[in-house]
Formats: sequence, C-alpha cells, structure tokens
Amino acid sequence: KARVYLAHFFTIRERIARELDMSPHSVIPNDVLIRISGNPPRGEEQWLRGAILSKRASRYAGRLSEAAAEADRELERIDTSNRR
Repeated sequence: KARVYLAHFFTIRERIARELDMSPHSVIPNDVLIRISGNPPRGEEQWLRGAILSKRASRYAGRLSEAAAEADRELERIDTSNRR
C-alpha cells in the first residue's frame, strides 16, 4: 500500500520539479515522501497541519493531497479486481 502512495508522490514531485526547473529532491526530500507514504494525510488541511512538510514544500500540499487521492483510487481498483 505504501508503495502505491510513494509512486504517486514521486510522480507529482517530478512534475513540480520540471515546472520549477529544480531537482526533485530540492522540491521535497526523499525521506519526507517515504515517511508520509506509510500513513498519508487526508485532505490539504491535514497536509498543512503539524510538521509534515517544510514551509517551502507546504505550497504543494494541494497537489500532494490530489496525488494521495489518486493513490486511494488505484488501491480501490486493485482491491476490487482482487475480489473478483
């Protein structure tokens, strides 16, 4: 499950990095993505609460929240197909 979230988080980080012409690790470090993939926040507000993201990375909370929602949908599709 965490791998699915991590894949989506890495993908969105890559997109953001390309848009900003920055290295992906400069956008959001790997250790942060790995940590949050185990139990991702739900909704943009949860991303902004606490010390989940740095001040600079918090501007991407909405996009990370969308990536988590996409991962949720993918996991639901996997679960549904496994029940058949």
